[in-house]
Amino acid sequence: MYLKHTFSAIIPVYNEAIRLRKVLNAALNSQLLDEVIVINDGSTDDSQKVLLPYATKIRLISLPQNSGKAKAVFTGIKSAQSEYIFLIDADLIGLKPAHIDYSIKYFTSHRLDMVLIQTAAHWSKDIKLALLGEDIIITGQRIINKSLLPKKVPNNKMGFGLELYLNNLALKKKWLVGAIFWPRKKLIATPSKFHKNGLAKGVDGYINMLKEMSEAGTLSDYLKHYQKYVIKHRLQYVLDKII
Repeated sequence: MYLKHTFSAIIPVYNEAIRLRKVLNAALNSQLLDEVIVINDGSTDDSQKVLLPYATKIRLISLPQNSGKAKAVFTGIKSAQSEYIFLIDADLIGLKPAHIDYSIKYFTSHRLDMVLIQTAAHWSKDIKLALLGEDIIITGQRIINKSLLPKKVPNNKMGFGLELYLNNLALKKKWLVGAIFWPRKKLIATPSKFHKNGLAKGVDGYINMLKEMSEAGTLSDYLKHYQKYVIKHRLQYVLDKII
């Protein structure tokens, strides 16, 4: 509990056995998370085997088959007992407990409805690339007031369109939204689909992701999000550093 508020981490997992332990350890070593909920979304690799030793420390929900990111996340949200939801991807590189705790403090001190947390693209073993907005607009790392969310996933086909959906919901309902940008040395990253699956499967992965995103929003929506959440907050971040 932090300042009388409670926070539940929701971590959807699909075939992330390689990176999963470090993400779990970061979440479990946070000083401010009240519970960690992991949804194994029908993984076919060793993800379940990786999760079993953590069974007493996390709340584990195992879905019988892959249902997509959006449904997995809303399954976790339904089970969460805290006031606020901290969404964390299972494939993050470089995530530390300090990232989590700083984000919670920022969210609470600014009295936000949602905070977007920068996630750089990881294109090779040694390169983390902070893109010009994509790292905030479609970041899977965000904290949200649970009371503002619907009780169930609005579109089962949405999958990786979850982030665009949440952005649209925030604009429609006029949520107070903030954004956290990290100094280069503290960037957390998510591996590209090429980095994870190779060229052919990577291409298929991005095509499927774009299809799912089209279920949640349009290019026009994306541009609105860019104007609202990137230009404003990136400028403020730069000004803060200068001042």
